[in-house]
Amino acid sequence: MQIPRLPLFENPPVVETVIGLFFHPLNGLTSAHQGVLWERHFRKDFPTIEEHYPLRDRPSCSGFEAREIGRETFRVDDGPNLRLWAFSENRTRLLQIQKDALLCNWLRNDDRSQYWHYDERKRDFFQRFRSFEDFVLQEGLDRIVLTGCLITYVNHVDANNENDFSAELARVFGFWTDGHLTTIGRVIEGRIALSMTFDDEKGLLYVTINPAIRKVDNKRVMILEMTARHKVSDSTIESASRSLDLCHWASVTAFARMTREEMHQIWERVV
Repeated sequence: MQIPRLPLFENPPVVETVIGLFFHPLNGLTSAHQGVLWERHFRKDFPTIEEHYPLRDRPSCSGFEAREIGRETFRVDDGPNLRLWAFSENRTRLLQIQKDALLCNWLRNDDRSQYWHYDERKRDFFQRFRSFEDFVLQEGLDRIVLTGCLITYVNHVDANNENDFSAELARVFGFWTDGHLTTIGRVIEGRIALSMTFDDEKGLLYVTINPAIRKVDNKRVMILEMTARHKVSDSTIESASRSLDLCHWASVTAFARMTREEMHQIWERVV
């Protein structure tokens, strides 16, 4: 499909983004290799490292800066196959490396953080991926065979009606009307999860809306998280780039269509 011109927001409510590629597991890639890779290619830009369990389904940075109401997280010990986190000095960028994935996060660490638009993030991501690919070849590890990609946007929408979740949904989202539920009382909490296909069902977009409490000021927000996944057909960089563009298109288009024009004014929509 041809990608049309996309909506553009100068001040979106985004607090975190993720770009990632997935590939067949590199079984020869050990934690020792990850350390050498970091030292050789990434330490200058990402000097702080941590180790975490391998990614399963949530590529964002553990719900940073907010705690979803009523949500508990359980982890299972996956053994020695860990995921390396490498942060930039100001902790606005995060590189994630594991046996079958490479991902880059951008994180808004305060209200003054300038939003990093998609084209810039994508260009930076492929620079990191080429360094990773070169390292894999130099070390004689398995050839990287790309299988899929993803893009995630995590948005925090400030709540005006802190004790009325239904009214908040109606204020922000065009698909929700408040009246048909308020006859039996206020909806104070709730969760919405949607899955939709795009690009002739080669891609899948996951959308979740959850109430949360922001840690920095203890205020209620709605977390609107959108993750688009798409297959990479022939394991080339060109195919991966195209698939990422489609994920970006699906995420931004759905965001614009789901939310109300009054919110677009707040978020400074220019296109």
